[in-house]
Amino acid sequence: MLDVGTGWPEHREPASRSYGPDRLSHVVLNSPDLNAAKAFYTDALGFAVSDTYTDDLMVFLRCNSQHHCVVLAPGG
Repeated sequence: MLDVGTGWPEHREPASRSYGPDRLSHVVLNSPDLNAAKAFYTDALGFAVSDTYTDDLMVFLRCNSQHHCVVLAPGG
């Protein structure tokens, strides 16, 4: 199961302007089983591996034309 939440209340759409953030760049997800998490994102969800860092210590994944949108790292 994948459950994402921020605890922040919903807010109105941001004002239109020529500066400021235009997208969420990426999220880093910690996993106690990095190999299982990598398999889930690639096999079940269709993500592709963009890069790895130091023998899969961190795995950078993409699901669109951006270089990566999810980073998997070891952790609880």
